[in-house]
Amino acid sequence: MVGAYLHDEIRKLNFSSFQNLVHLNLSDMGFLGSIPYEIGTLSKLTYLDLSQNALESEMPISLANLTQLVIFNISYNSINGSIPSSLGNLTNLVTFSLDSNQISGFIPSSLGNLINLVTLSLHLNQISGSIPSSLSLYLLIRTKSMVPSLLLGGFIPSSLGNLINLVTLSLYSNQISDSIPSSLGNLTYLVTLSLGSNQISGFIPQEIGNMNNLSELHLNKNEHIRLIPSSLGHLTNLYSLSLDSNKINGSIPLEIGTMKNLGELYLNNNDIFGPIPSTIGNLTNLETFWNQISGSILEIGYLNLFQNIDLSHNNITGEIPFKLGDSQHLVVLDLSYNNLIGNIPDFSISMKEINFSYNSLQGQIPNCYLNFSLYTFIGNNDLCGDFKDFPPCHPSSPHNNRSIVLVLAFLPVLVILGCVFLFQSGVKKTKSNPRETRMGTCSRYGIMMEKLHMKTSLKQQRTSTLGIVLEQVVMVVFKSTVAQW
Repeated sequence: MVGAYLHDEIRKLNFSSFQNLVHLNLSDMGFLGSIPYEIGTLSKLTYLDLSQNALESEMPISLANLTQLVIFNISYNSINGSIPSSLGNLTNLVTFSLDSNQISGFIPSSLGNLINLVTLSLHLNQISGSIPSSLSLYLLIRTKSMVPSLLLGGFIPSSLGNLINLVTLSLYSNQISDSIPSSLGNLTYLVTLSLGSNQISGFIPQEIGNMNNLSELHLNKNEHIRLIPSSLGHLTNLYSLSLDSNKINGSIPLEIGTMKNLGELYLNNNDIFGPIPSTIGNLTNLETFWNQISGSILEIGYLNLFQNIDLSHNNITGEIPFKLGDSQHLVVLDLSYNNLIGNIPDFSISMKEINFSYNSLQGQIPNCYLNFSLYTFIGNNDLCGDFKDFPPCHPSSPHNNRSIVLVLAFLPVLVILGCVFLFQSGVKKTKSNPRETRMGTCSRYGIMMEKLHMKTSLKQQRTSTLGIVLEQVVMVVFKSTVAQW
């Protein structure tokens, strides 16, 4: 019956005729109205799925009679009211999904009786209050417990540390305050810990480093977390670390560089200073903008796997390394608002976003960046190139200068060769007309050179030093040119 879209009230179904029913799936059928009280008479039911309909009103207390239920899913409806405390009688529940409704009130402490629960999904509701300490009775949880997007407030109870088989703990986007209890370090099977977008304060407990299986750690957007503990370096399986938008100060511990599986590091919007460890792992995403990070990009280790680098608004110095061009996966590169110097490398890679603005870069802007906007380079006063609002680069280039030097170096040689040529031509003409040879072109050229020599000798004393220097320069240029050829 799944997907039939009856668009009718579920109450019209005669549930009293199905007393031996074990499996009931009415998901995504367009049912309207409230959950019938009569469903509670199906005492043999082990599977009940009413998700993705248009059900409303409160949950009937008769649901507490379904003590054989293993799967109970009423997510993606418009159920309102509070969670009946009598649902704590459903001790065989493995999956309990109430998410994406309009449920309000508190989480009843009786849910602590659901000792076989694997998945508890309550997110996207209007639940308030704190997490009941009775949740510590989830000692038999085998895979995960998800409680995201609750408007809980309060604090994280230390009893959560008793859920030793927990794999996922997600309490993001709440109003949780106070500090992170050190007892969470007991959750050594945890793979994902998400406590972001709260009001957590204090320090990250060193015991977090005991979570050997942790792959994702999200503590971002709390605004009150302080130092980064060195014990995070023990999380050798960690791939994603989000500590952005806090008030973390101090430096990045060197131990972070030992996390060889770390692929994503988000430290932006903090007060972190000092360099990024050169032994940092095989990162694909690095965001440390709006800090006081110093040092040079050259000090960062492996750069060839990066897809996203944002080091903007820091105190990074030195030049932009050419080895960034080795990263064939780089899509975003933001180095703006730093103290970088030198030329902009000509990266033969396709990047969607790039920003070199507000540094001290100089020289010609490579033509490979012609498709980027002016704001990519603004704030670098010594740049030039074929970009609007940037001055053109000087027409002379090292190649042109070298050509001029070559001409000047060989000019005296050409004059001498010309004289020799004229002289030899005159010798050949002597056989036919000796007088013409004596008074011919070569003679006239000789007279001219003699006069020039006489004038030059008058100034020889004043220019002898300069002549020696020029002679040496010509010889050096000549030798250098011959060597290059």
